[in-house]
Amino acid sequence: MCSVLDKHLSTRQYIVAETYTIADMIIYPWINHLFNGYVHPSGIGAKDILSMDQYVHVAQWAERVRSREAVKRGMTVCTKGVGKPWLEQAESK
Repeated sequence: MCSVLDKHLSTRQYIVAETYTIADMIIYPWINHLFNGYVHPSGIGAKDILSMDQYVHVAQWAERVRSREAVKRGMTVCTKGVGKPWLEQAESK
């Protein structure tokens, strides 16, 4: 899958040409796990099995997606049970 995605992204900025779409939103969390995340209960991480270094275009795309403010906020909500920090801030006022 990563090699197909890498080839696809070699000629475009996002999954659908030059436009950020729901396709990017759907694929990004899976790719993010391969780059940064998922560790199986056995202790083996995705990075231990698949080297993402070879997928240059996927890495560039992931960085473009990751740099979007809405994605940053969404990833914060979904990371390690942080919750919704913007709601917590509003409650503390």
